[in-house]
Amino acid sequence: MRRLAAWLEERDAGRAFDLWLAEDRPDEATALIARESSRMPPSADRDRSVAAWLGKLVAASPAGDPRRDLIAGTLQLRRGEHADAADSLRRGREGFAARGDGSGEFACLARLLAVALQREDFLAGRDAADAAEALESTADAQERVVFRINRGNLEFLGGQEGRALEQYRRALDFPHLGHARIALAQQDACINLAVLECERGSFDAARRALTRALALHADHSVDPSLPMRAYLQRALTAVPQGEFAAATDDLAAAQACAFPAHPYQRAFCLRVMGEIQTRLGRYAEAEGTLRQALDGLAMQGLERSGESAGAHLACADLARRRGDTAGSLARLDEAERLTGLFPRVGAAIALCRGLAIGDGPAAASALDHAASTLAGVAGRHLEAQIALCRAVVAARMGDRAVADRCAGDAARLIREGGYFFLPIAEPALAHGAWSALESAGHGDILAATAARFPRRVPVPVAISPRVEIRTFGPFLLQVGGQA
Repeated sequence: MRRLAAWLEERDAGRAFDLWLAEDRPDEATALIARESSRMPPSADRDRSVAAWLGKLVAASPAGDPRRDLIAGTLQLRRGEHADAADSLRRGREGFAARGDGSGEFACLARLLAVALQREDFLAGRDAADAAEALESTADAQERVVFRINRGNLEFLGGQEGRALEQYRRALDFPHLGHARIALAQQDACINLAVLECERGSFDAARRALTRALALHADHSVDPSLPMRAYLQRALTAVPQGEFAAATDDLAAAQACAFPAHPYQRAFCLRVMGEIQTRLGRYAEAEGTLRQALDGLAMQGLERSGESAGAHLACADLARRRGDTAGSLARLDEAERLTGLFPRVGAAIALCRGLAIGDGPAAASALDHAASTLAGVAGRHLEAQIALCRAVVAARMGDRAVADRCAGDAARLIREGGYFFLPIAEPALAHGAWSALESAGHGDILAATAARFPRRVPVPVAISPRVEIRTFGPFLLQVGGQA
């Protein structure tokens, strides 16, 4: 019987499951379901089959088995059913703890951490992570590397970015040869590391991490959707370095990839894709993409989350670039209510509000709020944009002291970052920022930026129909744009 079932499992897992069920062998049936649910990469069709088998098994053999709760919680997490997943995983944890099964309890806690991260519930995530830490020695390497990545994501959520970097690097230290799931998790770690480095303004470090992710994928092509996330993030790092041709190529490469099966990752990809399309002047495409991102988050019950705030912010920036000030401000009001634990998102919202308002005390107040929100958080590129916009508004209001101080802050940040371009698309704003830099004695920024990127951005660069990018000092001026 066992040999027949093993033979069937290799060829038709559904028939093997039916055989175990007919023979009243619930342990073997549960083990088969567990193996199928953990196969990489996740598949929506396979998950539906596993869920159906699990329902049959519970109906035929209702006796409690924490493995079933773990499987159910894993499937629910993948579908974005966070409340149900948390309930299943808590039951599973209690069942494993009663059996003294530390490995099973660790697996439940690690997935409870993942649920908390998608809900942006830092306290619940910390409780799950701390409890899992005590059991980590009982888990296998595959579970541990995923846990380290999510522990890093938790530190990122809590603002402890140095600790987050440490956790990602620990995850990357695990040997992965011959371990497809570890290699896949490490590809995730590289992308998460790149996201953090990009937000901190460390674009070269971000690109190195993404190069490593794609190299790992070439060696272990487990998840065909993973390159999409890597290409999108690489496009985001290309823009501040003036590599618009590369950004356009990476966007095209991403659009040729399969979307992630996981609804949360799919929504994330759509949001980032919409941001890139906006920055490349492809406004009509961006509008549809961002609408899909918001719809995807709403379907998961995450319409009131920091990720949703980021999508609303992207919509607000799109509306502002199209000249729809009222629409931009309405989106920003919605985004502001959802910012949560993400200071960079809050600062970017305030910056966009200041840009939408344009001039006067209200704009100055919004930009001051952006600066105070970002205080103490690494974000050199965003901080430089805020400082320059504050300098422009202060100069227009006749406050030369504030204008010079803010221009000096921006110049320092640009130099510390090894020089980069700022996506201040409006010519009037860019000219004002350049004047503020010159007036404050920082006119060398123009020559230094040109020297840093001697052939990176020809003038002009056509990046999409009716759109071109011109360089002006350290600024990228977007001329035109699709309606």
